[in-house]
Amino acid sequence: MKAFLQNFVVTRLISQFVGQVPGAIQSHLNVSELLRIAFTTALATGSAAGVLPALLSQVGAFVAAPDVALATAILTTIIEVIRRLGHGTAAPKLNLP
Repeated sequence: MKAFLQNFVVTRLISQFVGQVPGAIQSHLNVSELLRIAFTTALATGSAAGVLPALLSQVGAFVAAPDVALATAILTTIIEVIRRLGHGTAAPKLNLP
């Protein structure tokens, strides 16, 4: 039961992190969303940088690890920005004279 509750808490925290930020406006990024994007990018880049040396030691040189880590950072940032821009409510229309 304890393991179930711990998994439930972790799952809930992850879903809150990747979910919509309170007060999000569609097609705009606020500071909270930018911080979440930076954190997600750092995690993805760190994971790629950590896994690739292990693969290289077992398989042999098939690709340079720093290049893949940089590509991972760029792709993760692009995907997260596009995904986060779709969150939130539509911005109100301004009636300008």
